[in-house]
Amino acid sequence: MTIKPVPPEDKQRTLSEFRERITADVEAGIDGHERKMTRLGFVFLAIFVGVVGLMAVLP
Repeated sequence: MTIKPVPPEDKQRTLSEFRERITADVEAGIDGHERKMTRLGFVFLAIFVGVVGLMAVLP
């Protein structure tokens, strides 16, 4: 069994397609992570404000 050499233009095309897909997947992952962290930040902010507000109302 022998390995056939891959033409350089096919190799470049395949690598560029791979890089484009990886870049899109990484950007989508980063956007999803930022969205989750922003939501989590607002949840913690709401809890903090709620606790501080509760402490201000209680004697």
